[in-house]
Amino acid sequence: MTATKVLLADKDAAFADTTKIMLSHKQISVSVATSSEQALTLLELTPDFDVVLYDAHFLDSESFSRLRQIQMSFPAIKIVLLACRDTLEPAIKGMEWGVFDYLLKPYDPKELFAKIEEAKTRTRQQRDRMIDAGSRALRQKWEKQEAQEKKISLPTDS
Repeated sequence: MTATKVLLADKDAAFADTTKIMLSHKQISVSVATSSEQALTLLELTPDFDVVLYDAHFLDSESFSRLRQIQMSFPAIKIVLLACRDTLEPAIKGMEWGVFDYLLKPYDPKELFAKIEEAKTRTRQQRDRMIDAGSRALRQKWEKQEAQEKKISLPTDS
C-alpha cells in the first residue's frame, strides 16, 4: 500500500513544521503550504494527496471560494479543517459546504492520526469509485461504437 500523502495548509509556519515532523514519524508524507493560494498550486501540481489539512484562518470570503475551487477540482480528496475556538464558526460553515471534518487546535495527536486515516480511506474509496465509473462509461461507449460499426454495411459494387 502506498504511503499516506497529506497537504498541510496553515498560516502558522512553526505549527506546520511541528505537525509535519510529528506526522513524518508515522510515515506520513507531508507537503506544507502557508497560504490558500499555495495550497491550490500544490494540489494542481501534485493532485495525488490523500488528505488536505486546511487552516480555518484561511476561511475569509476569498479563501472560501478557494476552498470551493479545491473541492470542485479535486472532489475525491478529503479536507479536514484545523480550527481554533475563534475560527469554529468558519469551520462549521466549512462542514456545511461539504468538508470531511474538522479538528480543534490544540488537538490530540492520536485524534489527528485517526482523522487522517479515516479521510485517507474515504479519499481512496472515492477515487476507486470514480475510476470504476470512468471505466464503465468507456466500456459502454466502446460497446456502443462496436455495435454501430457492426450495423454499418457498405454497398458492394456489382
